[in-house]
Amino acid sequence: MCEHNSECQSDCCVTSSLDPQKFCTPRTVFLQCVPWRKPNGYLCEEHSECRSKCCIRTSHSPNRFCSAKSIFLQCVSWRKVSMEQGNQ
Repeated sequence: MCEHNSECQSDCCVTSSLDPQKFCTPRTVFLQCVPWRKPNGYLCEEHSECRSKCCIRTSHSPNRFCSAKSIFLQCVSWRKVSMEQGNQ
């Protein structure tokens, strides 16, 4: 376990799972120090928590979940269908 990047030979101390503990991990091919991120379907509060970088409401529920981006790479929240649209 580690708390700071300086404790690691790779200079990279990040979370590697849902567990909040940090561990020394190797850097990416591009020498980035990237923490584990939640896959689609997991509860989230911020975009940065998700692999897709998209944390949105997906239903009536106030909860937000990691979700895939649209074909245009947008992060689009669920919207309630109006009664007029629903009856067509």
